[in-house]
Amino acid sequence: MNFANFINVYRVNEIKKRLNQENLSKYTLKALSEQCGFSSKTTFYRVFKNVTGMTPLEYCKKMNLVIKEN
Repeated sequence: MNFANFINVYRVNEIKKRLNQENLSKYTLKALSEQCGFSSKTTFYRVFKNVTGMTPLEYCKKMNLVIKEN
């Protein structure tokens, strides 16, 4: 694993941790991704899917989390 992949895995894990801890009604996926260092929604979705095997919305549904998409 190269450094960029390491950072992306760390960022995705941080987002997953925040999704499970925070009051999600005040955040959007875009806001959470920006807080964790992703500069674009497209990159965030691509990296999240590469790391977890599912999109952020699929992950939220699987974990029974309700969050705004944008």
